[in-house]
Amino acid sequence: MEYIIEENLSLQRLQFEKKLSSIAPLILQEISKGELFVERLFGKLSFSSNQFLSKEYSNTLKSVKSFELLSRMRIAYSQSSVKQLTNTLTNQSLRYIDNQHTYIDRTNSTNTSFDPSIILQRGYSITLLNGKILKDSNHVKKGETIRTLLNKGELKSTVV
Repeated sequence: MEYIIEENLSLQRLQFEKKLSSIAPLILQEISKGELFVERLFGKLSFSSNQFLSKEYSNTLKSVKSFELLSRMRIAYSQSSVKQLTNTLTNQSLRYIDNQHTYIDRTNSTNTSFDPSIILQRGYSITLLNGKILKDSNHVKKGETIRTLLNKGELKSTVV
């Protein structure tokens, strides 16, 4: 009986090996399909991640370029503002200096217009009594000597 069991077991083993040998190519084929599926999935993931990284790199590069452009625009605007302020300050300083020159010229003109020699050149005269300018005829008595200054020369007169 032992022999029968052993023979039976051997027979079952042979049948199992036969089934296994017929199933093995199918299993290998399924494993191969699985490997191919994993490779394709990995390729898709790799492609997707590369696309994502490329897009992120592109976006980062755009941001950097935008920041650089914005910085250059701000610098140009600041330089323009400084130039405008410099021009304004220069123009106002020059205008102030011109106004001061005009004021000085007017002041000098006014001062020289009261210069006695200028008054005499215009045809006026200055009359003195005892070395002082005579402003009122009531301050002079008969017989006093007055001196009249002219542009060219002077006159001595006696009040009558």
